[in-house]
Amino acid sequence: MVPTWQQVAYNLSSEPYKLIRSNSPETVYTEGVTYRETSLGKTRFLIHHKNNLNIKAKVYVIATNNNLYPTTLTTEYVGFAGPSTYPEGTGKMSVERYWKSMLTNEHYKTIVLQPGESVSILTDLNQIAMKPSEIVSLQADLFSDYPIDYNVMLIDANKDPLTTLPTLPVLDRDGVHNRGTYEDSTRIITVTDEVGKTPAKLLLGDNYSDKNLAGVDPMAGTE
Repeated sequence: MVPTWQQVAYNLSSEPYKLIRSNSPETVYTEGVTYRETSLGKTRFLIHHKNNLNIKAKVYVIATNNNLYPTTLTTEYVGFAGPSTYPEGTGKMSVERYWKSMLTNEHYKTIVLQPGESVSILTDLNQIAMKPSEIVSLQADLFSDYPIDYNVMLIDANKDPLTTLPTLPVLDRDGVHNRGTYEDSTRIITVTDEVGKTPAKLLLGDNYSDKNLAGVDPMAGTE
């Protein structure tokens, strides 16, 4: 019956929040960098990868300050789930925990990166090694006062991420799942009419009334 219901009228607007989506290759068959991007200010991560190495592996996000000045990096909200063999449940739980962190501020912290310094951030990702066929999923919001270079990578759980990073290849996308950098990723939906008296629907992400957001894969140079 839902498709027959009247659609709720609403207005759309966006806020500048750069989204880094690392989900391709979703299933990772070899060690490598799954995403590489530079971002200043509000930065949102969506990370979802499956370990298909025949060894235990870990996902890392490395933040590097290549500026001439110290850079402050603030972690605001984080939702993480895994390792698990169930992708849908893992993604669902990471989003649920992300919203919860907005209420509790439990993940809020600030670090200062000196010029040339690299650190591992969002370390919930790598507290527990992923067995083969296991998945991790993370959503997080960060803020930096200068540009930060970010690398997302999956490597052997026994290796040191900072010394291993320079030796890693950048992995190709898998052609099925998406990765990309998306500007204005906070979408505001404003409903002014009274709702609830009669059945009605509000469509999200239908690519008609709520258009898809176009992004760019910076490693492949494609939309």
